[in-house]
Amino acid sequence: MLVNVAVVLLNAVLDPLFIFAPAGLQLGGLAVGWFGWGVNGAAIAAALSGAVGCALFLTVSLLLQRPAPRPPAGRFTPSAAELWHMLRVGTPASVSMIARPLSTFLLLKVIASFGTAALAAFGIAMRSFSVNWIPYSGINAAVSTLVGQNLGARDIGEAERAVGRGLVLTTLLGVFFCLLYFGFAREIIAAFDREPAVIAAGVPFLQLIAVSFLFSGPMLPLVSAMNGAGDTKPPMIVAFLANWPIKLPLSWALALPFGWGIDGVWIGMFVSIIFEAIVMAVWYRGGAWKSKKV
Repeated sequence: MLVNVAVVLLNAVLDPLFIFAPAGLQLGGLAVGWFGWGVNGAAIAAALSGAVGCALFLTVSLLLQRPAPRPPAGRFTPSAAELWHMLRVGTPASVSMIARPLSTFLLLKVIASFGTAALAAFGIAMRSFSVNWIPYSGINAAVSTLVGQNLGARDIGEAERAVGRGLVLTTLLGVFFCLLYFGFAREIIAAFDREPAVIAAGVPFLQLIAVSFLFSGPMLPLVSAMNGAGDTKPPMIVAFLANWPIKLPLSWALALPFGWGIDGVWIGMFVSIIFEAIVMAVWYRGGAWKSKKV
């Protein structure tokens, strides 16, 4: 947490310096003329901040932490069976994490056909949504850890209670973020770009996704529970179905053949989120994750 905060603050300092060229800036008595790189400056600032974060993590893990207990003799490398178990559990989780951003990347082709205003609205909205993922990520990590711990201790009841507590928290967060983004959609978009076309395209998208928080928020601890239990295939399957056979073709069809324009893309994305949440809830209720053998 502390390293990530440091990286974010460093990036916030470097971005305006590398993007713009501050007038009369002096460094050590010399005029600095190598600022003002525009969009490239943002990329350079991100790369440098990431490098500093990597160095800090290595420093903390290698120099500042107490030595970890040494494993028993002959156990420094995992066996073939252990490697297979890690791949069997980790690969579906990786695929489910790739399914959404990759399909959204391809969806940019459709969004771009409606011009730069639509692209700008999509970018602003997606970046603003990254704020609400911060508390969600913390809760999901806690649920996954507690479920794995309690299932390992064969305490299924406590594992279910951990999911229930996570469900309450993410549901409350979903209501809060729904009200926030829906009620202040115009102000959020306008804070970054006051172009009328950008606002007209961005407000409906922000409001639709805000409503979807009522479904996607409660879904997250269910996915975390399955991942913590090692039952990673159901989230992979549901993520694939929601994003590839549903989101991509539906968004394209509504936007272009049906003539709904950029709003058709937003509706397609909204439908895919609702579908994923409902199917995930049904799969979770089946309870197979409670007896998953890893």
